[in-house]
Amino acid sequence: MTHRSAFHAALVRRAVATTLLAAAWATESLGQVTSIVSISAGDQHTCAVINNGSSGPAYCWGRNDSGQVGDGSSATTVDRVAVSGGHTFTSVSAGRAHSCGIATGGIAYCWGSNTNGRLGNRTTTASLTPSRVAGGLTFESISAGGAHTCGITTTGVPYCWGGNGIGQLGIGARVSQVVTPVPVAVGRVIASTSANYHTCALTSAGAAICWGRNATGQLGDATTTLRRTPVSVSGGHTYTSITAGAAHTCAVSAGGQARCWGRNSSGELGDGSTVQHNTPAPVTGGLSFSAVSAGGFHSCGIAGGTAYCWGRNVEGQFGDGTTVAQRSAPGAVSGALTFNAITAGMLHTCALSAGAAHCWGTNTSGQLGDGTITIRRTPVAVAGALSFTSLTAATGLGAHTCGVAAGGAAYCWGGNASGQLGDGTIVQRRTPVAVAGGHSFAMLSAGRFHTCGVTTAGAAYCWGGNAFGQLGDGTTTSQRTPVAVSGQLVFSSVSAGENSTCGVTTGGTEYCWGANGSGELGDGTIINERSIPAPITSSLRFRSVATAKGFYGHTCATTFGAGTYCWGANGSGQLGDGTTSSRFVPVVISGFANFVSITAGWRHSCAAPGVGNVSCWGNNEWGQLGDGTTTQRLTQVTVAGAFSFSTVGAGGEHTCAVREGKTDDAVYCWGRNASGQLGDGSTRDTHSPVAVHGGLNLTLVTGGESHTCGYTTQRVGYCWGANAWLQLSDSSPSYLPVRLF
Repeated sequence: MTHRSAFHAALVRRAVATTLLAAAWATESLGQVTSIVSISAGDQHTCAVINNGSSGPAYCWGRNDSGQVGDGSSATTVDRVAVSGGHTFTSVSAGRAHSCGIATGGIAYCWGSNTNGRLGNRTTTASLTPSRVAGGLTFESISAGGAHTCGITTTGVPYCWGGNGIGQLGIGARVSQVVTPVPVAVGRVIASTSANYHTCALTSAGAAICWGRNATGQLGDATTTLRRTPVSVSGGHTYTSITAGAAHTCAVSAGGQARCWGRNSSGELGDGSTVQHNTPAPVTGGLSFSAVSAGGFHSCGIAGGTAYCWGRNVEGQFGDGTTVAQRSAPGAVSGALTFNAITAGMLHTCALSAGAAHCWGTNTSGQLGDGTITIRRTPVAVAGALSFTSLTAATGLGAHTCGVAAGGAAYCWGGNASGQLGDGTIVQRRTPVAVAGGHSFAMLSAGRFHTCGVTTAGAAYCWGGNAFGQLGDGTTTSQRTPVAVSGQLVFSSVSAGENSTCGVTTGGTEYCWGANGSGELGDGTIINERSIPAPITSSLRFRSVATAKGFYGHTCATTFGAGTYCWGANGSGQLGDGTTSSRFVPVVISGFANFVSITAGWRHSCAAPGVGNVSCWGNNEWGQLGDGTTTQRLTQVTVAGAFSFSTVGAGGEHTCAVREGKTDDAVYCWGRNASGQLGDGSTRDTHSPVAVHGGLNLTLVTGGESHTCGYTTQRVGYCWGANAWLQLSDSSPSYLPVRLF
């Protein structure tokens, strides 16, 4: 399960529990860098230590019927929850139905099932919160097995406790269990790994020793004889790391050669066969491994930054997107991720790439940590480790949020009834899930029940509801994963509206598709819908576009020096041309028109000149125009106050903007506030700008129907307002900004 090469006295985890150390959890917030200190994949749950530096609080997720998550309950959770007790841990190990960790000062704690005394606290009573391991020992590493636990003290002495029915404690005594730590009958060791019923370790000279069950040759001593005390693994090889699986064992030599021994019914030894080996057999393929982890019926390793897996794959634990039942030689995990650590659980796998955790395989108990219980056959990011470059919040009756993370990966969360999260399901998500397809996006736009994005290569993709052809793929069939917009056009931006979408090509031509009952496609017709992009009726070259996401469809766009244009529904004057007449082709707004950015609310529009105050027009019954009144405006009015805003984002019936050059109190909002979407800590509507609380230095803000999101200069996301569909990625509404993940 775990490999811990390159770390002195590191504990290599058992077949169903692994620890990965010193990995960055690439999220920055207010000057603090959060890191994964340790991560371990158990049987059907996962645990990690998350914080600055080398220690911090422990979090677990997944199956919890025995209390192995450690949050004081026995409720299985698909969300990451803090381990109770307030302890500061340096490492953690997830076993079959219990977990253990080492707190600062070397104190060991365990929690969960305590059958056979595996918690080491002198009892056999389960504990839903961390219980201190008895004996006053100071540990450097710990490994939770199936029914027992082993650890190495700071002086290098191995201790074990728990079930001993088949000698897995290595103490030589014929006792069924031990409820406190007892020393193993061997000299000083530098690494230890525990599986369901056997344990292995490396001596200070790099020799491998094992003890316990040996029915399938997992002790590697050329026999299948149970061993109650340590025996040497055959072959005389010198290893730098060792990992014990459910009924097999693997180790890596100093030169990177991986060898495995024991059960091989699914090809988990990786030698090209399914023949059991009672002595070490080289893993085929000529790869030089930096890490190997033995799981339940599979094994995984890292060679040159690429993750490879072999053995059983019924549950997707290969991570290569296939459904092949098994493979007896290493195969690469899908995607372009470069991994530096890996841990194989019983039926799932997790690994670290550039500090971010990714998991794949079975997810029946939420052990992949993506907030779901959906099986994943390719790597998915564990929730809470994301650094965003952009965010977009759905409006209208939509209630989802999406963002582009560093590197271009797209993530969405919240409502998902139409597949608008793009993860292949219609399950609402409380935490971010990766949009399927592996595309690298430059930007995203969330509509009511659909989402669209433009890749770094300029290709447009859409997913979700498609009753009006708003996905632009030539059909009206909803899609739960991204589909390419027809026409092979190269876009610079797209804007997803209520039931329509528009985009600007790199050549400056505007295209629209989807619903057109109000003329929002701008093509001069009132044809009900278009399922493929059609150019609007204009020879103008556009800079940016904004599509309203409410029932009253309208679209606005800025040009390169030729004014700002709007078209579509105009019952409240949201087109800004001085009338309330709907327009089926673009019309220039009245007054100053050379704006650089524009945003469309339900029935109002706002624009920013880049430097200077924002102007708004249209419906104003909630004060969303920000001019100090509730008077509808058919032409633009300047927002009250001596502000200079750089960007503006309109929600359903509220508006927010980012002040130019400000490093604190940078965001102001105005308009409707029934759900706290203005972020000022109240639910009072306001007709002129009020500062969002928290002193956040946000650089972008986006408004949903009744919630608002933005991100800081460090790309840390915050949301506030309504949360009925979990669009805040939090458990409840908030009248103040809450940090995402």
